[in-house]
Amino acid sequence: MSPEVIDRYVKAGRTVKEIRSRIVNLVREGRSFLDICEDIEETTREKGCEPAFPCNIGVNEVAAHYTASVDDQNVIPADSVVKLDLGAHVDGYVADSAVTVILNPEYEPMLIAAEEALDRALKIISPGTKIRDVSMTIQRTIAAYGYQPISNLCGHGIKLYIVHASPSIPNVASPFLYGKLESDNVYAIEPFVTTKDAAAVVVDGPCGNIYHLTKLKRPKDENCEKLFDRIYSAYRTLPFTTRWILKETSNEASRSLERLLERRHVEAYPVFYERTGKPVVQAEHSILLTEKDVILLT
Repeated sequence: MSPEVIDRYVKAGRTVKEIRSRIVNLVREGRSFLDICEDIEETTREKGCEPAFPCNIGVNEVAAHYTASVDDQNVIPADSVVKLDLGAHVDGYVADSAVTVILNPEYEPMLIAAEEALDRALKIISPGTKIRDVSMTIQRTIAAYGYQPISNLCGHGIKLYIVHASPSIPNVASPFLYGKLESDNVYAIEPFVTTKDAAAVVVDGPCGNIYHLTKLKRPKDENCEKLFDRIYSAYRTLPFTTRWILKETSNEASRSLERLLERRHVEAYPVFYERTGKPVVQAEHSILLTEKDVILLT
């Protein structure tokens, strides 16, 4: 990995780190989802990066993949658990992180468990660390607090213009879990924690206004082609949201997007919910491994 590439990752990570530091002040009862998402995304741009994906806002049992729609009326409810997953990129080099804000003191210990699991996992990581060992550290730390990791949500690799790349880094260990973390790679370590009486698995809900290109061959339909070119030029294979598309194009964009979805040039991300409706807490950092160093990006 060249020094220039490392610098791009570090710049993206520094931007995310600076935004993380002010997230607690953004989240308060009654504030709109739309204001929070757009504040984070616009701040990312002001700092010289682009959002690597739409800001995800997950309240209570919503674990991932919800972002505000262009006319979103949702506001932060009282006594809620609010997760904000944010990322920045420089020329496709991505830093990914998440913060949870607790408005109900009952769930503060659950956040402590998630953050300690993340910290302990990061401390054992170096080039050659077994993925199984990272997963075991996360699982044991969470269990020691009396909580459960979400079994089907994982940390992940990060590649150029790809937020979720191989390998997966589960939060639950398995004897059949193989692979090692290698130098010259970027990884996101991402514990998700829920209550002892939860199912501790997520299920798919409806689309949460987040999409990505999956078929890179240009469509033949003229209107679809224009939107496809605009998406590819701006985001490549990174996730985007209807908020960005509707602001940048005419109302024809929504119809063109529907056609791109029908033809599977674009896919939508479903919202993930904890199956039994229990609250979920998330903590996440991105790291870059070189032959000699572990660089905490976020």
